[in-house]
Amino acid sequence: MTTGEQLLYCTVRLEGRTVNGMTSVGTGFLYYSQDRLWVVSNKHVVDQVVEGYLFMHQSAEADEKTLVPASVLRVDFRGSDFRGHDDPDVDLAVANISSIFSGFREKNLYPYHRHVSPEFIPSEATIEQSIGALEEIIFVGYPNGIWDTAHNLPVFRKGITATPYAVDFLNRKQFLIDASVFPGSSGSPVFLFNSGSYPGKSGGLQVGSRLFLLGLISSVYTRKENGEMIVQDVPTAVQSILRVQQMLDLGIVIKADRVEEAAIQAAMAGR
Repeated sequence: MTTGEQLLYCTVRLEGRTVNGMTSVGTGFLYYSQDRLWVVSNKHVVDQVVEGYLFMHQSAEADEKTLVPASVLRVDFRGSDFRGHDDPDVDLAVANISSIFSGFREKNLYPYHRHVSPEFIPSEATIEQSIGALEEIIFVGYPNGIWDTAHNLPVFRKGITATPYAVDFLNRKQFLIDASVFPGSSGSPVFLFNSGSYPGKSGGLQVGSRLFLLGLISSVYTRKENGEMIVQDVPTAVQSILRVQQMLDLGIVIKADRVEEAAIQAAMAGR
């Protein structure tokens, strides 16, 4: 598979029933750290879920490298399976699914997936030397609940960094993207991905490819009819509503080093 194709298989669709009986849809992605495989998403996606499930692909072989087309493995979860980042203001949660994988293998079922890991998170030196103030980004998920149901595949979307990645927006580990962020995009991983060539920070064209996990989508700026601008979590509820707010296509992205922090915290807590 190409790198772009592999990115399709690092996300999972999260569907759930909340405490008030609503159906929610969000995005999670697979992250390997601390000898565990985690599903990463937002607190606001999973906190109120009392009964939920995520979808994964299936491999034909025990080596988990041969994809069975259009196959689906369903994994049940509850909001309590996720552990939130210790900082209550960081909208990020992780769930350890390593034991679930072991249970599948005991039944001769083999999940097919790709994951990201700490090696994909840009270091401070890489950010300083290679990542400019204006970069193209992609994110992968289920905007407005849309997905390829025939093949269990998410949707790519594209945008640009709206604030420099090297600068913590509002002095928090976050940055803005200029992209269309809709319900269902919550928890979508945001990547800087260039194939073949990319612009150098100091000018000129660099030959090669690069792939960095920059973070995950959390919130979006909206504008009310009276002109007031607010920040709100990306909605997850699937329902018919009267549109009284306008999306400004400015999404808030939690930086990727927070993902590693949450994984370390959860591992230390024995999760």
